[in-house]
Amino acid sequence: MHFDSQNGVETLRRILSEERVIDVQLVETLKDLLSTLLVLLDPSVAQSVGTRLAIMDKYAASKTLSRAGVRTPAVLLANGTRPATVAAQLGMPLVAKMRVGCGGRNITIVASLNELEAADSSFADGNTGRYFEQFIEGIKLNYAATVSDEGIEQELAYRVSKWLMPVGTATEIETIDDQALVAFGRRAVLASSCKGLINLDIIRDAQGVDWLIDFNARAFGGGANFLSVDVDVSDGYLRSLGRSDVAVGRRSPVANAKICIFPASLGETLNEGSYRALALAFLRQARPYVKWLGWRYWLSEPLRVLEVAAAMRNRRRAERSTTPDERAPESHDGHRDEAIVAGPSGAAPMSGVEVAELVR
Repeated sequence: MHFDSQNGVETLRRILSEERVIDVQLVETLKDLLSTLLVLLDPSVAQSVGTRLAIMDKYAASKTLSRAGVRTPAVLLANGTRPATVAAQLGMPLVAKMRVGCGGRNITIVASLNELEAADSSFADGNTGRYFEQFIEGIKLNYAATVSDEGIEQELAYRVSKWLMPVGTATEIETIDDQALVAFGRRAVLASSCKGLINLDIIRDAQGVDWLIDFNARAFGGGANFLSVDVDVSDGYLRSLGRSDVAVGRRSPVANAKICIFPASLGETLNEGSYRALALAFLRQARPYVKWLGWRYWLSEPLRVLEVAAAMRNRRRAERSTTPDERAPESHDGHRDEAIVAGPSGAAPMSGVEVAELVR
């Protein structure tokens, strides 16, 4: 559900008031809206959702988890902190972030004091919603889990092996057997007191030390794709809601399994601009989901993919009719740009809006 109008907000209010809601899964940008509506939920549900809402403030989450013994990069609020002080305490480069955000948006890697001063003065809405973070260079890994009142039900350790240009959206992941990563992820999950679906972005530095970069206490992209390795995260999720007494079917995937992230993986074919190739790729990759998720899901995906493909074709036509000097430069966020250097190439890459629409 999208809430880009007052009508959408009122629809959410009505649902929460009239239905027996047992959980709410939301992106971080809806944090403030839902916080005002928690009183409409059953107290036990409101408490669980409220815990996850609190961790969506990335600055506050970093401080909370650090106090609990989870290794996180050093952070400083942008509001009222002089750029020279930020540079002295965090070093260079550093990362400028929004306290509440998702999808890698509004994240910039700042390489010098001049860039930091420019970034500080360019915050149109003031600095109250922004903060600075120590930059950690290393390998990006992920730990995901389903968590119930009885503890961690399922856990997934993996790395991204393929991604789209230019925003770095994963199209393939590879499961790994990494007990150090799993132990680190467990500490962070248990320290958060969050229940349900959780996904952590972790950087392992050159010394092999793990750092928690982002804590996502919500449904995560690619969760359903683990069905291809016989891990159904809905098993653990239902147990986290108290809706199932059945033990999870499989706790963790086998190591070294490569998992196609559908439908984001179609972005590679979308970039080629061929509807025929797109149709063939869809039929090949979507086939298992008829069995796993049913015909309704399967039939809904072609319409959305075609909508994105049409938007891309219109964008390319507009670009061809515009002289190079008139074209606005593309902008990329810092974290994603680091990954792009080693990423797969592709002509006429998807825009960030198109990628977000494809994986929605």
